[in-house]
Amino acid sequence: MTILIRDLLNKLIWDSKEDIKDYVIIYIHRGALNDQRQIPAHLIEKVYVGSFSCTIDDEETIIPFHRILEIRNIRTQKVVYKKRS
Repeated sequence: MTILIRDLLNKLIWDSKEDIKDYVIIYIHRGALNDQRQIPAHLIEKVYVGSFSCTIDDEETIIPFHRILEIRNIRTQKVVYKKRS
């Protein structure tokens, strides 16, 4: 079964059984260490069809889904999404 990133992000935001503060999103960010950056999922402001927006360092950022490498629960260390290589 393929997990759609949009559905997963919306579940983290809207499902009362989930605590979005338990999750981080690891994504490709050119120029960062190992070309990766990690952000807390609670910074998500809006989920679009192929991307999501958040504010990082006081600047609104749009992150396309194809740049997401992993979504992880930091409390349990469970990986809920991992990009196929």
